Amino acid sequence: MNSKQYTDQAVQTESRPSHIAFGTVGLHAVLSLAILSTKIADIAKRKIYYGTAMNPEEVSAILQSVGATAQFLFSHNQAGQLDNPLDVDALPSDAQVPVGILRAKLANVNPRILHAGLGLFTESGEALELILKALETGAFDTVGWGEEVGGDIGWYQATGMDAAGLSIDDAREKNIAKLRKRYPDKFTAYDAENRDLAGERAILEGQAGGAAPNVTAAPGGGLVVPPANQAKAA
Repeated sequence: MNSKQYTDQAVQTESRPSHIAFGTVGLHAVLSLAILSTKIADIAKRKIYYGTAMNPEEVSAILQSVGATAQFLFSHNQAGQLDNPLDVDALPSDAQVPVGILRAKLANVNPRILHAGLGLFTESGEALELILKALETGAFDTVGWGEEVGGDIGWYQATGMDAAGLSIDDAREKNIAKLRKRYPDKFTAYDAENRDLAGERAILEGQAGGAAPNVTAAPGGGLVVPPANQAKAA
């Protein structure tokens, strides 16, 4: 089954509510907490795989924000406002909240894209649970991993891309082109930390000026860089 066929099948099993039945403030806080948790995970990823030095002050600042956001969610939930679409009106007059919350509107968000975003986050969490179990017990559930990473996460990718009017195949091609620009020869920690963000963005936007080097697969699995690009790759 190719990606187009998979997407066509996936959207047939997609829930499509007419509106987002949740609190505006509550959703803003939920998304903020989720994003903060990914920042901590990204720091761990970069330390493990790129050798990036950790900044204790940065970690502490993120964790403080996690605690403050979680406490706000707890209080908002205790007040019975978490799923109230008009919860912004129920905020105490002296409430200290980010300016973004006061500007937020549920109507600004496509419910299908929200579904995909939340689903990708939650299914990734379930995949991480399998890794955590392996860390604790030494047993890795390959069936569950295939279901989460190859199945459920793929489902949310397909429906999310369809909701945005984008092609999975096109996105994959651009992703590889972006990575080949970042790593002209092969992965290096230096290139991972010293990226040409403007050039990579140009590739994603389909701009000719952001074209990646003309590279092909080498027999050993690396990338062959033409002579014209070798100086840049060194």
